[in-house]
Amino acid sequence: MTAITLFEEWVSAWFSSFVGEDDSYKISLEQYLIERPSTTISVRIKWESMIWAGILPWDIAIVDTAKIPFSWNLVIAILDWVYTIKFLQKDNKWRPFLKAANKEYWDIYPNEDLSIYWVVVGVIRKYV
Repeated sequence: MTAITLFEEWVSAWFSSFVGEDDSYKISLEQYLIERPSTTISVRIKWESMIWAGILPWDIAIVDTAKIPFSWNLVIAILDWVYTIKFLQKDNKWRPFLKAANKEYWDIYPNEDLSIYWVVVGVIRKYV
């Protein structure tokens, strides 16, 4: 397992900020993202239904197949034999539905063919 340096200071996306002399410690991405290695898988993201949540095509979702999904969890579901990534929500009658993070995609109120398979615990992206 490789550990990389994590700076304890937050990096501002607005104004530049002062960096201290040694505001860092080691972090393992494996330990940070993977709570249970035996039940964790990764899934490549396709399409643009979650772009407002910061999830883009070609990102990799880190998924825990043993976590129990709750309302507002980001989940991988299967609907009509197709996998999809959406937010799990419940309406005012407590019926579950799937919500995209892009207004171009509609809410999905499934029939009995919906299965919530996995809970997404993280998303990673490589830029270069």
